[in-house]
Amino acid sequence: VISDPNRIGAAQGAIKHLRTDCFLLDDGFQHRRLARDLDIVTIDATNPFGGERMLPSGRLREPLESLKRADCIVLTRCDQVDDVESIKTELQRFSGDRPVFQSQMHTASVVPLNSNSDPPTTQAPIAAFCGIGNPQSFFNHLERSGYRSVLQKSFEDHHVYTQNDIDRLQKSATEAGAQGLLTTAKDAVKLRELSFAIACYSIEIEMKIENEDELCRLIHSAVR
Repeated sequence: VISDPNRIGAAQGAIKHLRTDCFLLDDGFQHRRLARDLDIVTIDATNPFGGERMLPSGRLREPLESLKRADCIVLTRCDQVDDVESIKTELQRFSGDRPVFQSQMHTASVVPLNSNSDPPTTQAPIAAFCGIGNPQSFFNHLERSGYRSVLQKSFEDHHVYTQNDIDRLQKSATEAGAQGLLTTAKDAVKLRELSFAIACYSIEIEMKIENEDELCRLIHSAVR
């Protein structure tokens, strides 16, 4: 994994020193100086059009018309919306005939962070917390999975947790009657050095893509 704001320099270094022959870019759609063989745009179905405004007044990084540069679109969190087809129809108004793949989020496992105790049952009261870009999506996923959240706490995206954060969270969770804490795998990696007085678990979520074989075919064709 290479983290460098200079993507071209990073790619050249990887080719020279690591003999890399394939790159996977995160948030690479706007980095047009770096040639690519396949552009996959992921769009959150719970907020697909970002208010139809560019940053900072909306969430769009580019106009919706830029979707015509994409090779395909993966629509995420389709399990959390009612009318996926209308979203696909509207997207294709901007993207043309680019294929749109639907995906859903499923819980793969629940992993203990600080104990060997069994994961909480869906009937047990829990406190959910996260520091991600779309916290409501995480809370919705827990609800749809049957978990009973007696407390929900969201931090800023990329939040760096402190022991004071955890102490306050545990106090609020205990007062709300929670028997444990649930968070995301993304947040869990930032919590390993912190102490917990009550059980804390992370939810490992996997994506299931409809017509996945066709998406894999596009990827394999690009990397050959």
